[in-house]
Amino acid sequence: MISIRQWRDDMRAWPGQAPSDVCRERCCVCELYCIACADACLEEEGATGSSPCVRRSLDCAAICAATGVLLSRSFPANLRMLRAVLEACVRACALCAAACRTQPERDHYRNCAKACAACEDACRALLRATPEQFAEFWIERRSARPQH
Repeated sequence: MISIRQWRDDMRAWPGQAPSDVCRERCCVCELYCIACADACLEEEGATGSSPCVRRSLDCAAICAATGVLLSRSFPANLRMLRAVLEACVRACALCAAACRTQPERDHYRNCAKACAACEDACRALLRATPEQFAEFWIERRSARPQH
């Protein structure tokens, strides 16, 4: 299981970091915490692969992974597609965090809820960004890519 200290290190946004970079990193971290939560749920007595905890955590992990992939690309995004994925990630993380908060006595639920809340916040922040800010990000990323 990932420690609380490691979680704090993973969730820290570095000063001056672009909202898209913060969001991508938090999506990737959230994916890992959701998978860890699903694994821990499976270890609980009576749990099966179809238990609500496992399914919810794995569904959230999949949406976070897809969002992280779109944000990792080095070419301009289809902004409507990106917005749809960010909105789905916000909703999935909100649902997963709310469910995990109902079980605060277990570390894996607490860690998952914190990671989901941080990811949700980062996705919301990116959704508030203007199209001009998105354009600047993609231009900077493209110019930083090595030329072949």
